[in-house]
Order: sequence, then structure tokens, then C-alpha cells
Amino acid sequence: MAPTARARFSIVLCFTVSCAENPSAIEETESPDEKVLTALDPYNPLYKVNADGRVTHLSLAGKQVLASAVSEVGKLTELRMLSFSGASITDDSLANLRNLSELKSLYLAGTPISRKGLIHLDNLHNLRWLWLPQKTFTKSDVDKLTTKFPGLSVYLQ
Repeated sequence: MAPTARARFSIVLCFTVSCAENPSAIEETESPDEKVLTALDPYNPLYKVNADGRVTHLSLAGKQVLASAVSEVGKLTELRMLSFSGASITDDSLANLRNLSELKSLYLAGTPISRKGLIHLDNLHNLRWLWLPQKTFTKSDVDKLTTKFPGLSVYLQ
């Protein structure tokens, strides 16, 4: 039987911030990200939390990701790294990521996104590393992105 998102979150939180003498104290405090992790539980996400219990790294690589799930991901405002590599996300669902102002790494390699979807990444001013599908994007696209976003490194995979 697979553990629930809450149980996994508590375990990850316990190891990340070191278990208190009273483990039930961890259960009493609920991170604002816990509801999102519960919603993402059917996708078996891989994630990392910081000392405050906020999700900073998330991978949904290779998953059939519904737009509603991407909408939940957009609520993880402390996210620094996000991987959708090989996932079935859409151009339109990328709009849900527009408020992830802390995001530094975004993996979209192997996804069906197109140039149309990149407009939704304009607000991600801290983005430094972006992986895009090699079948869809060209060196010219990379040059345009790095000109538009100085400091951004773009990789085609």
C-alpha cells in the first residue's frame, strides 16, 4: 500500500528539518504546500522541501499531467526546480506557472510544447536554466530566448 502524500510529506519534512523530540508536533503544522502535494499524489511526484516545509524541487517527469495538476503546481510559490521532462503537458497549461517567481530551472525536454507556450514563461525573471524539446525548437529559437532573457541558458534535448 502506497503512503499518502501527507505521510510522505511528513517523512520528507522530518528528514529535511530533523525530527523533533515530539513527532506529533510535525503533524500539527501544515505547510501551505501540503494540499498541493495531496492533489499531486496520483502522479507519485518526487519533491524536496526546505526547512519551512515549502516545496523547492518537484519532478513530474514522464507523467500524463492534466492541466488541473499543472494549476496545482502553480501554487508552489517557493519552487526553484521543476521537471516536466517527457510529460504530456500543453502550451496552455504553462500559463499556470506564471507566478513561480523563484523558479530557476525548468525542464520541458521531451514534452509536446511549442513556441506558442513560451509566452507564458515571460514572468519567470529568475529562470536561469531551461531545457526544451529538440524536435520542436532550433538554435535560432535558443538565440532569441537568450537575447530576450539575459543570463538564461537554454538546452535542447
